[in-house]
Amino acid sequence: MNHKVNFRRVIDKDISKIQNLFKITFKKNITKKYYFWQYKNKKNFNSFVAYKDKKVVGHIGFVNKKILFNKNLFLCIYRHTTMIHPDYRKLGIYKNLMLYSYNILKNEKYLFILGWPNEINLLASKKQKNFNFIKKISTFTLEKKTGKKINKIFLKKNFNSINKLDKKTFSKFSIIDINNGWSIYKDYEYIKHRYIKNPDSKNYFYYSDSSNGENILIIFRYFNQKKTYINIVEIFSLYKNNNNFFINKFLNYKYVIQVWEYKTYKYLIDNKFKLIKPNFNISYYPLNFKNLKSNKKIMNKYLFSMGDIDVF
Repeated sequence: MNHKVNFRRVIDKDISKIQNLFKITFKKNITKKYYFWQYKNKKNFNSFVAYKDKKVVGHIGFVNKKILFNKNLFLCIYRHTTMIHPDYRKLGIYKNLMLYSYNILKNEKYLFILGWPNEINLLASKKQKNFNFIKKISTFTLEKKTGKKINKIFLKKNFNSINKLDKKTFSKFSIIDINNGWSIYKDYEYIKHRYIKNPDSKNYFYYSDSSNGENILIIFRYFNQKKTYINIVEIFSLYKNNNNFFINKFLNYKYVIQVWEYKTYKYLIDNKFKLIKPNFNISYYPLNFKNLKSNKKIMNKYLFSMGDIDVF
């Protein structure tokens, strides 16, 4: 069987075939509306496919992010939705599709590509030139097993739907942290696109700027499986150690609250959050980096939030 494939930037007629490959790979659906929101820019798609005849057999997508790096504004790009059809795996297609897309993106002035390889992809990625592993991400988890079940009525009564978060409210909490050398530039336009315009959004927000010292904005995603999960995807706060106000909202309910790296590790542990096994890998590929050795040290310092990845 001839497995020779070609590569190209995604075009409109590829979408239904990408949806089919997504279903085969991840055993769930991706809507056309979500795909356009995630990967379509003004002129074209920031995603690429490997194709054989009329069949899409591989895909890789990228999402633009503004970042502050050494106090200067740049663009980087996140890599998402990497998939190869089961019949075309272990043929070097994944590697060649990445090289094809990286060469194009390098000419578009992105500083680096940030990737989130799973354990299988991590092994393959380590063999690639210019691959740089940053770190593994751990999750802090607080579970309460007794109480009432959280539902949408409770959420609407105690929190606000994300589409009600306006620029005026956000401006009270917007903090661009560059103390670690670099940071994703999370202004209101970022929040608006990432959460408010997200067609699959299940996000709510909690905020308080009261005179009692509580000054915090928390964006969280709620979903039910066998348990009710509250994933804290963003925290903006002028102060530390004031998350109790948020947690106490759920006092009479059972839940699993999860959060990634946050500045107040001691606070989370003091409040009986448990640190569970690392389950996400973070890596990067330099495209237009200079002084790679010194910049690699800076890359390790950023504290990621759950909202930095498309899973949440």
